[in-house]
Amino acid sequence: MFVAGCRETISIVTACDDGYAQHAHVLVESMVSNNPDHDFRVFVLVPAGFRYAERLDQLESHPNCQIRLIEIDPNLVRDLHVSEHIPHAAYFRLLIDDVLPRDLQRVLYFDADIVIAGDVLPLWQIDLDDNIVAAVADATPDEGQERRRRVVLTGGLTYYNSGVMLIDLDRWREEQVTKKALAFCRAHPERLKYWAQCALNYVLAGDVLSLNVIWNFQNSHVESEAVEDASSSLLRAARIVHFTALKPWFARCRHPLAFLYWEFLKKTPWSDYVPPDRAANAVARRFRRIIPSFGRATAAQHP
Repeated sequence: MFVAGCRETISIVTACDDGYAQHAHVLVESMVSNNPDHDFRVFVLVPAGFRYAERLDQLESHPNCQIRLIEIDPNLVRDLHVSEHIPHAAYFRLLIDDVLPRDLQRVLYFDADIVIAGDVLPLWQIDLDDNIVAAVADATPDEGQERRRRVVLTGGLTYYNSGVMLIDLDRWREEQVTKKALAFCRAHPERLKYWAQCALNYVLAGDVLSLNVIWNFQNSHVESEAVEDASSSLLRAARIVHFTALKPWFARCRHPLAFLYWEFLKKTPWSDYVPPDRAANAVARRFRRIIPSFGRATAAQHP
């Protein structure tokens, strides 16, 4: 139930499966906690048979949050290309045309591996200027030309990260983005290095408004700006922190803002979570204390 008064209501969509339910909870927890003056209507796209509905429903204990879980038939994307650790739920964002309420005209999409670090109202209120979406350029280093070639982006068009998108749903529906993106995925699986993101870059080419990096602060932004600690002005400015590479729920993650994830995790039903690699990290640290050259030798063998 929303608190009384005249307040902005922001519509959010994210997606997760059982494996990412914990992280989706942290995303929403950080968002509603850091934006107490705004109301949020949150749509979570989950596969049929999702195990953690009751846990996510607990987010409605926040007076500024309404949660609605939308079950997706996995057969809708079962035939699409996946690899490594990426599940079929990564394609759920392509289905927003079909599964979100028809009265929604604008929505913010967030990946589940995100922590909201500040006020998102300025992002919500951005004028899209007839573009279908607004997004931040993908920051993965040394791959720009290869990604552009895969997606067939020409004329200097930017390859965008789809983990944060402000979406004009009316334009999305008008241009049949869902239908076109799914068709691209099925026709060109060899081009899907970044799965749904590659398909969206192909379909939305020329219809994307570029956003400042503070709205999708990716791991590579840390490296490119030589950010060393959480006192950096760039880190302080980041409103949306996107853990695009090594994830904060692993003990070996050294991202300077990883502590934000743990701060909000304590407020979730997963507060007793233990990183799966913590024991391995402890063993490595012990070896380095006993044999000082251990760490240097390991680094030399595995550049």
